[in-house]
Amino acid sequence: MDETQFWDPDCPARLLGKRLVATYAYNKGSHTYCCSLTPAYWLVYLGTEYNSEAELSEEEKELIDSSIRESETEDQSGYWNCSDIDRLVSHPLPYPINVDREDFPQEREYDRKVEEDIRESFYANPC
Repeated sequence: MDETQFWDPDCPARLLGKRLVATYAYNKGSHTYCCSLTPAYWLVYLGTEYNSEAELSEEEKELIDSSIRESETEDQSGYWNCSDIDRLVSHPLPYPINVDREDFPQEREYDRKVEEDIRESFYANPC
């Protein structure tokens, strides 16, 4: 998701004219109702990247990367309205996540393992 508008105008990426894009993962087959009549997905925040179409110096790249990493927090995951997400999604994850549900009797343990595998695959196979 393009989140450039939500970043501080003085952050290095914005000052250099870069677009900031956050990546989230979610289970399209699982939704809930959060005090609403419309369903919501739980989106797991994976990370933020910037478009790098123009050449940047190593110093500029390092400055942007460090400002992004400093701002990332664990609480960037959250519920989003299903219809909003369905409109935004342009392509699914380019790699499968296979976690056997029977190996994890507790639902939360299963969710954590899936999230761990998604993060590992995301960072190992950047799009």
